[in-house]
Amino acid sequence: GGASDAIEHEKTGLICDGSNLDSIYYSINSMLENKKYLEYGKGAKDNVSKFYWSKIIEKYIDILN
Repeated sequence: GGASDAIEHEKTGLICDGSNLDSIYYSINSMLENKKYLEYGKGAKDNVSKFYWSKIIEKYIDILN
């Protein structure tokens, strides 16, 4: 839960094995060397709207109707 709900791998960030230092280092280096953090940041900003309460409530109303 959590990260996989908030992060779309290679669209809004990277999901890696947090218990594997090589995986963490690789992910950080990949974002920094390729300036992917700019792309991921923009994607995350665009994606965050699906977590607005107004949007969530609309979805519940649609389901209940």
